[in-house]
Amino acid sequence: MKAAVHRRFGPPDVVTVDDVPKPVPRDDEVLVQIHAATVGASVLTPVIDACYPLRRIADAHRHVDEGRKKGNVVVTMTDSPERPSAEL
Repeated sequence: MKAAVHRRFGPPDVVTVDDVPKPVPRDDEVLVQIHAATVGASVLTPVIDACYPLRRIADAHRHVDEGRKKGNVVVTMTDSPERPSAEL
C-alpha cells in the first residue's frame, strides 16, 4: 500500500510517498481505509488555550483534567515575554 512517510524532522519536502506493508490490526484495533485526505498549512491552525511555566505544571494538569481547555495547553521551560503564562 502507499503511505506518506517521513523519516526525519524537516520541512514538507521530507515527506515521501512510499510502498509500505499493509498494517495488521490487533484484536482490539480496527483498520480504516482512507480514500482521500489532504493537509495543508493554510488548513491547520493551532489553538493555544493556555501557557504555563514548568514550575506550574500541576496547574496545567489540573486545567486539562477539569475539562476546561479549549485548545492546546503549553508548558514552557521559562516565562516568555511573547506569550505570558496563564494566570488562572
